[in-house]
Amino acid sequence: DEDLEIPEESILEMSNKVFRPPRRLRWHYRSRNSKLIAFSNKMVYDNNLIVFPSASENQSDMGVSLKDVEGTYEGGINVTEANEIVKYAIRFMKKTPLRSLGIVAMNVKQMDQIYEKLNQSIQTNEDAKKYKEYWDYHEEGLEKLFVRNLASVQGDERDVILISTVYGPQVKGGPVAQ
Repeated sequence: DEDLEIPEESILEMSNKVFRPPRRLRWHYRSRNSKLIAFSNKMVYDNNLIVFPSASENQSDMGVSLKDVEGTYEGGINVTEANEIVKYAIRFMKKTPLRSLGIVAMNVKQMDQIYEKLNQSIQTNEDAKKYKEYWDYHEEGLEKLFVRNLASVQGDERDVILISTVYGPQVKGGPVAQ
C-alpha cells in the first residue's frame, strides 16, 4: 500500500543475516497443489525444495492461473479489474457453494472498491446471499468470505483466493509503471 512504510528487507532476508549458516526448508507438504509453491521453490530455494504431489495435481480448477482483464490503473484503483473480480466471485458462489473464497487486493483503495461492489452484488443475488450466509456460520465462520488488502491477509486459507494485482497501464496498451 502506498501509505505504508515497508522495510527494505523481508523477514526472510533479515533472518538469513542472523542465522549462520542460513536455515532453509528442505521439503514442503502443505499445498494442495505443487504449483502453489513452485515460484518460491524456484526463486528462493533454487529448485532444491522437495515438494510432494497431491491427489488433485491434475485438476484443471486447482493451482495458480492468471486472467488478464486489460484494465487501467489510475489513482490506486483498477476499476475494470475490480468489476471482473466481483463478477467471477458471484459466478463462483453460484457454481461452487461448498468451496470457501477469499479476495485479496494489493492496496486498500482497490480492496475498498472490490468490497463495495461485492456487497452490492451480494444484496441483489440470491445465490450469493445464500453463499455468504452459509460461510458466515459454517464451522463457526472459520472460512467466511473476506476481502482484504495484501498486508492483512497473511496466514488465511481458503479453497480459492482471488488476487487483484491492481496495477496496469494508465491507458490501454501503455506501459505499466509498477
